[in-house]
Amino acid sequence: QRQIDAGTAEEPLALLRDIGRLRAEQEVARGGISLDVPEQEIVEHDGSYGLAYRATLPAEAWNAQISLLTGMAAARLMADTGTGILRTLPLAPDGAVARLRRSAHALRIDWPHHVPYAEVVRSLDPEK
Repeated sequence: QRQIDAGTAEEPLALLRDIGRLRAEQEVARGGISLDVPEQEIVEHDGSYGLAYRATLPAEAWNAQISLLTGMAAARLMADTGTGILRTLPLAPDGAVARLRRSAHALRIDWPHHVPYAEVVRSLDPEK
């Protein structure tokens, strides 16, 4: 991350940011989401243990986009040859989005009716 931020990363690593950002834009365009949830870590301090949170680095999100791209390419190869097992997600069952809207309302999350769920999720602050 430091090398990318400083502009000193060599080309393969430097491309991670550019490709990751472009893939994230495509994710938004197709209505997808990526959850930027802090990592939980157990830490020792003065002989006792506690839970700490670590925010993800931008490079980790870019790398996740590369992983998704790899999976999509593999799925395309398998689908084109008629082999392999592909994991897909069905559409949300009837009523699921309505229940999610009620939960959001109970949590005081603003979700106007014209806004798709992916946009609402992307707008949430994981630190709250």
